[in-house]
Amino acid sequence: MTHQQLIRLIHIAKNKLQLDDATYRSALLAATGKDSCGKMTYTELKVAYSAFVARGFKRRLNRTQQRVKPNLNGQPR
Repeated sequence: MTHQQLIRLIHIAKNKLQLDDATYRSALLAATGKDSCGKMTYTELKVAYSAFVARGFKRRLNRTQQRVKPNLNGQPR
């Protein structure tokens, strides 16, 4: 997982947990000592993400199955 992906997940967690900005920043501050994801290192982002998981955030993966269209004319694509 990249730096940017962790930041994105943390922001998704903020929205899913319905945290206002002040609560979100205080949670970041309590977890890492920094109040912004942009100021955090990769390790600090992982700690912050773990804090949101501990608060109840569950990551959901979008696993949509690819459907293959049936070949109705009998011709190869």
